[in-house]
Amino acid sequence: DVIAGSIAFTLPKAADWICAVALSSDGQWLASCGFGRNEVQLDPLDDCHNAGIAAADVGTRPALFRTASLGTKSGGGYPSAGGEDNIKAADLAARAAAASCIAQNTTLLSAILGMDLSPATIQVSETRASVQLEHGDEVMDLAFSPDGRGLLAGGEDAQLVLWDVASGARRLDARLDASVAAVAYSPSGRFMAAGTVESSLTVWDTGSCA
Repeated sequence: DVIAGSIAFTLPKAADWICAVALSSDGQWLASCGFGRNEVQLDPLDDCHNAGIAAADVGTRPALFRTASLGTKSGGGYPSAGGEDNIKAADLAARAAAASCIAQNTTLLSAILGMDLSPATIQVSETRASVQLEHGDEVMDLAFSPDGRGLLAGGEDAQLVLWDVASGARRLDARLDASVAAVAYSPSGRFMAAGTVESSLTVWDTGSCA
């Protein structure tokens, strides 16, 4: 949660420097690469969405505001013992109403923007195993395709590989003139690019890599 500043999870330290990390757009994979390993590490993730703030849960959350209710007055003009209970009941009712309003607005905004705006948390999957995609030498950079189905990676062996994430197959295996230092996908997913340590830059049309 970037806004709250909380950490979703932490993975064990790698053997050496991590040069690049990438998250797939579907929230299913975390890819990493770096020194000391001739592979891309794919760690499976679970993207768990909550349906908003549940009304049953409002009693455990901080009060949004407090309603001053004095309850039934006694002869001396002070609140009776039931006054505190009335304040608590008003608190819960107000917080439940606010939670319902937040949930409704989130649903409306999700429909308008065409995206899921409900609270989410991401965690390492407990049901899927990590995957290692082997290269001939250290991998220096990587990038997921916008649809999350492809992973572009390159490094010291001067090979640029486009991996199919689901099958682990190589959809493209191109030999460049020098070690690959950087890779990128265009936002549309139509083009991908790679730059080398010898200052060369190559761009591919992904239609030729199907």
